[in-house]
Amino acid sequence: DLDRDVSDYLGWSFRNPAFADRPITLRQLLSHTSSLGDGDDAYVIPLGGSLRQSLADPAVWDSAHGPGQGYFAYANFNFPVIASVMEMATRERFDMLMKRLVIGPLNLDACFNGRTCTDAALARGVVLTQDGKPVRDDLGGKRPDCPVFA
Repeated sequence: DLDRDVSDYLGWSFRNPAFADRPITLRQLLSHTSSLGDGDDAYVIPLGGSLRQSLADPAVWDSAHGPGQGYFAYANFNFPVIASVMEMATRERFDMLMKRLVIGPLNLDACFNGRTCTDAALARGVVLTQDGKPVRDDLGGKRPDCPVFA
């Protein structure tokens, strides 16, 4: 349900602290009108951390514009929230869910997790660089030993 309170799926209160009385929905997350922002690279959840802990940081929330007010602000952090909702609704890990529902049916040689990629897909992986130096996702052409990056 795109208009259901995401808190119902997550099992905890998912709210902008400045607008604690307003529920946040998948429709708002998907349309970037939820009032969630990225803060300081917030969409990366630290190893050992949790989505809930990361969302407790006031810097990731727009205190001037509430959810559903129609104020558009792109945020990468929406997507780990959406993925978590999908996991809770299906009880299936996000990468496996996408493989079953999207990647497999479309017969794509793609993946979300380096451990489950084919060698060809792994070789096509994109590395985020800054000033010509790898910043993120540099696997060095090798399959990672662990699906989690520290």
